[in-house]
Formats: sequence, structure tokens, C-alpha cells
Amino acid sequence: EDAELLNMIHDQGAFCMAGTSRNLDRELLIARPEARADLAKQYRARLAFGVDLIETDLPVEVAGLVYAAPQIPESKAKFLLPAKPNR
Repeated sequence: EDAELLNMIHDQGAFCMAGTSRNLDRELLIARPEARADLAKQYRARLAFGVDLIETDLPVEVAGLVYAAPQIPESKAKFLLPAKPNR
């Protein structure tokens, strides 16, 4: 919520991480399908504000809200998509 602090962090060449495990992630765990769109907006708002990384206990679920599958960068797919079964 502090744009000045975020700018100071970036000015020093560092990245800013926002944790969501104690608030949004808890809501996501119990959210009904119709509430997921609002939660997606809240996760995206953090990124739009300038946060570089969302720290979450639910990376696959949050990635599904923040990115549509085709938009997930290939370099991040192994972290954000469910593992493919071994054959």
C-alpha cells in the first residue's frame, strides 16, 4: 500500500515481494466459484501496483487466477502448472 516504499525498493535495484498466505490465500481456500473473480482482481492489483513477486502457499491455484494458461511464461510453467504425470 506504500508506493513511496515500493519505489525506494526498486530504486535500489531490489525486488518487492508481497505475502498473501495469511489473507488472500485463506480466502481462496474457502472461496466459492463466484468469489474467485474478485480474488483474482486482488492478486492482480498487487502486481499492477508494482509488486514483483507474490509469495503464496497456493502457487498453482494463484497462477490459475492471475494468468490464463497460455499466458504463463514457459520459464515459469514448471512452477505454476500442475505436474504432468510420468509415463
